[in-house]
Amino acid sequence: MTDQKTQESVAPPVETDVVAAGEPAATAVVEPPQFKKQRSRTSQALIDLIYPVVTLAVVILGWEAWVNWRDVPSYLVPTPSSAFAEMVEQSGFLWDQLWVTAQETIYGYIISVLLGIPIAIAIAGSRFIEKCLYPLLVASQVFPKVALAPVFLIWLGFGIASKVLIVILIAFFPIVVNGVIGLQSVEQEKIYLARSMGASSLKTFTRIKLPHSLPALFGGLKLAAIFAVVGAVVGEFIGADAGLGRTLLLANGNLNTRLLFATIGYLTLFGVAFYLVIDIIERISIPWHVSKRRTE
Repeated sequence: MTDQKTQESVAPPVETDVVAAGEPAATAVVEPPQFKKQRSRTSQALIDLIYPVVTLAVVILGWEAWVNWRDVPSYLVPTPSSAFAEMVEQSGFLWDQLWVTAQETIYGYIISVLLGIPIAIAIAGSRFIEKCLYPLLVASQVFPKVALAPVFLIWLGFGIASKVLIVILIAFFPIVVNGVIGLQSVEQEKIYLARSMGASSLKTFTRIKLPHSLPALFGGLKLAAIFAVVGAVVGEFIGADAGLGRTLLLANGNLNTRLLFATIGYLTLFGVAFYLVIDIIERISIPWHVSKRRTE
């Protein structure tokens, strides 16, 4: 008798029968907590998306109403509907120009990453290299890059190479600075603990320093993604055969504000998409950091 009661109290209930007066019996299945958490995160992400969408819709509707109400000439301020119609009408031409700007941006960004991360590791790992390079890197950023753009055109011509070089000069500095900050912010106690346990310098770097620096490094990578788009457009302003920057200059010179805003729309979409790609890579690489920040 005692063994039977003990088995009944220990056995975990899987299903619960709920019977109400006049109603048939129903089985209540408990949903696993991880499914509830995943569903709540998805619903919260959709709710968070509503805020910028609604804000953008209000701005566009207000812009449309103000232009129509004040009867503003289209060569001064076009309506959003006319700018969107221009984006559709000139889609073939604008996509070709966007491809040129995207190539300049992506090539310059990749080279910036390949240069910036090793430089950051070298500066963070050697006091001598930091004293030699860091002041020069800071000095390279205090003057406007537009001043060097004509020189790059003389050296490299109006092709893609001069624009890529401008992108590199603008984009690699945030990667270096944030990488150095992340690598130098590791607690010394962790380094001492790893060395006391016999870990080599390489293992200490790959297991402790590098993972700890990834949040700061990805912050620099996302800033560099934005600066890379700006650098490509600046390079095309100085001199280019094609690209969205050149299209902006042509539209401005012809007072074609519809094409001007349509080009800005394509630039914005590309910049946001490029930033989101880096953000997705960040979420995959360091989910522990991103999930904590999103939860807070």
